[in-house]
Amino acid sequence: VDISHSVRKFAIRDGAYLLWSAVPWLPVGIHVVVVDPGVGTARHAIAIRTARGDVLVGPDNGVLMPAAAALGGAVEARILENRELMLPRASSTFHGRDIFAPVGAHLAIGRPFEDVGPVVPVADLVALHFPAPVAVDGRLETTVLFVDSFGNIRLAGAPSDLEAAVGQLIPGRAFAVDF
Repeated sequence: VDISHSVRKFAIRDGAYLLWSAVPWLPVGIHVVVVDPGVGTARHAIAIRTARGDVLVGPDNGVLMPAAAALGGAVEARILENRELMLPRASSTFHGRDIFAPVGAHLAIGRPFEDVGPVVPVADLVALHFPAPVAVDGRLETTVLFVDSFGNIRLAGAPSDLEAAVGQLIPGRAFAVDF
């Protein structure tokens, strides 16, 4: 399943948001992510095993962490170092093709997670947190997390956050949105 090919260049938070919002609805599996402005730098290529049983493969730039949290949390992380699981020549510009996708494919056909490389402490991975909404005086103060190509805006927070701020949500109830 291709969740999106329209993440803006270098937009790690946009990619993290799209992955976070999609993976809970996907079957348990291997999810490869390529939002990687740090390709060719010292950032690590990683795989994360989640509590639900999924494996997230991609760059250690924070893009995977909200999705890992949505899947029950990161249980184990490993640095992708097993060259046998990658293309013979890895370019310095497209690790999605040369490293992430081949490793993900090997995992998808049953290669053990432990084969990808050495353990890295989950606490050492780059974190990315979405801003939390705050209920204040009958309103919800929140942040725009994502704007899609049609101009639709996704705000931080869930219906329960809005309900905590303004009371019971009733279909047809009008709300004012101030920017």
